[in-house]
Amino acid sequence: MADILEDVIRKSLTGEAQARALDFAAHLRAHGIQLDTGDSYWEVKFDDADICHLWVDGSENMPGPWTIWSCGELGAWGRGDCPVDERTRDIVWAHVNFCANCGGGCNPGTTKTVLGKVFDEVCSSTLAYTNPDANALARAKEMVNVRIKDLTEVS
Repeated sequence: MADILEDVIRKSLTGEAQARALDFAAHLRAHGIQLDTGDSYWEVKFDDADICHLWVDGSENMPGPWTIWSCGELGAWGRGDCPVDERTRDIVWAHVNFCANCGGGCNPGTTKTVLGKVFDEVCSSTLAYTNPDANALARAKEMVNVRIKDLTEVS
């Protein structure tokens, strides 16, 4: 499954974007993540629970060239009981995904809490990392790790 994702990344992205996307794919694989088969869009799961969603198409149109969205549930990050440093918090807050009336079912968005701060008119996918730089990618990986931890603590 990850090989399909990596093939799409290699075909669709170049340079730093490709390197970061391949790094994210390796992070997912290292955690035993399941990927639904896709050609541009994947639902990323751990033990059949949503972890995040991923888009890779290399285009200049949103959500391209590649985007990582949180699933609807942020767990500890949503509850605000996950200790993070100020830099992490600021980067995460900068990637809150406000509703853009895209037809995804959240119009006009909802009120959500992210790392202790309340945001209004937020999309059903609370966070969006579009073509993430190194710092944003690190936060997206941390988001995956926190979600996995939440799921394994519940089991």
